[in-house]
Amino acid sequence: MKKFFSFDLFQRVGKSFMVIISLLPAAGLLLGIGTTLQSPYLIEYMPFLEDGAWQTFASLMKGAGSAIFKNLGILFAIGIAGSWTGGKAGASIAAFVGYVVMHTVIGIVLGITPETASQPGYTTELGIPTLQVGVFGGILMGFVAAALYNKYHDFKMPEMLSFFGGTRFVPIVTAGVSIIMALILAFVWPYVQDFIFAIGNSLAGENTPPFYMFIYGLVERALIPFGLHHIFYIPIRFSEVGGSYTTLAGSIVSGDTAMYMAQLADKQINSAIDITAGRFMAGKFPFILFGLPAVALAMYHTAKPENKKAVSGLLLTAAGTAVLTGITEPLEFTFLFVAPLLYVFHCLMAGLSFMLMYMLDVNIGYAGGAGIIDFSLFGILPGVGEPWWLVIVVGLAMAAVYYFVFRFAISKWNLLTPGRGDETSNRLYSKQDYQDKNKQKQALSVLAALGGEENIKNIDACITRLRVGVKDKTQVNHDELKQLGAKGVLEVGNGVQAIFGPTAEILKNQILEIIDNKTA
Repeated sequence: MKKFFSFDLFQRVGKSFMVIISLLPAAGLLLGIGTTLQSPYLIEYMPFLEDGAWQTFASLMKGAGSAIFKNLGILFAIGIAGSWTGGKAGASIAAFVGYVVMHTVIGIVLGITPETASQPGYTTELGIPTLQVGVFGGILMGFVAAALYNKYHDFKMPEMLSFFGGTRFVPIVTAGVSIIMALILAFVWPYVQDFIFAIGNSLAGENTPPFYMFIYGLVERALIPFGLHHIFYIPIRFSEVGGSYTTLAGSIVSGDTAMYMAQLADKQINSAIDITAGRFMAGKFPFILFGLPAVALAMYHTAKPENKKAVSGLLLTAAGTAVLTGITEPLEFTFLFVAPLLYVFHCLMAGLSFMLMYMLDVNIGYAGGAGIIDFSLFGILPGVGEPWWLVIVVGLAMAAVYYFVFRFAISKWNLLTPGRGDETSNRLYSKQDYQDKNKQKQALSVLAALGGEENIKNIDACITRLRVGVKDKTQVNHDELKQLGAKGVLEVGNGVQAIFGPTAEILKNQILEIIDNKTA
């Protein structure tokens, strides 16, 4: 039981979710561009956009982006199965087979037809009339297919049936298990669905207490150091927990993100549509676009004079990454490990930001991250009447608070933020330093600092973190990892996380290649 609820397990789950989450920026960009080009607000100032060719292009972009958001269930199934098994195609194929069989059986058992699929609680998945299981069905099938692959990928059949053994057996057994799952879901899920809708109404209804939004923002930020924030926000942003919306075309979409994209598209057709989604996203814009850059400025101003030139590149890059793309971890981890109390303050400010945006009735969504690109595409350019300027007003106020609190705390308690310590604790690398570094040598050194290959149980990476399951945490040299470029090292469960920034994925692949070559 203890192993089942370990941090390592939850981190692997979060990593599996990221396989699909990483698709959303591209899908959102396509959808945002298409929606913006059809915006009456933009067409008023750029009449040439009314031309048929431009509108066809816009429709193509919207259609391509919508295709991702409309098929999140099957994408989660395929992505999770592949990720959980280390990229095995057989597991992903099994997940697809199981997903299709499961929904087909559900539809048959409950007598759902294409004509009745538009009724509340029903929907169509890949054209199959079925229950509205949403991304939960995809997530469940993804993990089931992965578990069956790990158990049966080397299964031996009798000699006459040997062709169906091994990985070929996995889709077969998955199809059988999916029938049992479908029979269970057909009778159990309607009750689960009622419970989920009740939660959704309390979170996404008209009378949601503002304090709920404060808690949401605080918890979402607080879970980032542990890599568990994906598990927290995915049900709200991509399932009925975050609410449901019936589009003008009659289809039902669920989750704050999908609802916002659908409402934004419908608003271009019917201006009377009221945008109610986005409350679980709008709160990110003020502290990402304004608060965190103010943190970087405070760190720069409190750095030692002789270190300011070196520090400026590091902080400017981290702040620019947050503003442009909404990826905040490089900057957040910069102060997390030297001043944890400031990260607590940051979490409180994040909660306040979500609560203020909700109280001010600002509904702005994003697809990838709450950076300037998403803010422009989904907040400013669509011209749907949302008070996007309030993000700037609140953001500037938060920037002032962030700056003075961080500057006071750093100076008062002599916190070792970048540029304030000695060379050992505050070593900074420029882009040229990184490019000149022998990458293979660094990977070897990192592997040695982790206790060597014999100490490695598993190794993975997300956007900024090298996640390593180890046999003995005492064999991990934290100081050496920091010397090798890690902004910090965190012990979580039975493993460690080394924060290397965007190079984490490259390091992971190099270390795995070293281990594979030694065992070959």
